[in-house]
Amino acid sequence: MRISRITIKNLTCIASVVVAMLLCSGQGICLERNSKIDINELIRETQKMTQEAGAMTIVWWIPEEFWRVNLAQNPSITKEQVDSFVQILRPYILVAVVDGKIGSLGGIVYKSEMDIRS
Repeated sequence: MRISRITIKNLTCIASVVVAMLLCSGQGICLERNSKIDINELIRETQKMTQEAGAMTIVWWIPEEFWRVNLAQNPSITKEQVDSFVQILRPYILVAVVDGKIGSLGGIVYKSEMDIRS
């Protein structure tokens, strides 16, 4: 198994994408019309989130099924493109982790990669 290292700059970018996907999925926008997979239930099963006063932690295993259902909702993406995307991800286990302190104005100061890995 190959594990890729993520820089702090990339972690901030990933955190933004994860938050956007959370907002999207929470509103039911990402559901595939005829899917047998309930995307909201899948997210509840694969994601752990805690929000304490002044802190936020998200750990999310993002399985292949999430990408299939989510991407299928976009009418400009073909089934072949979805299959190709999933094929690229298949050798990897994708886990997104965000851990930070929320400031008084709502900004988040994220923990370093080394702190999260420990």
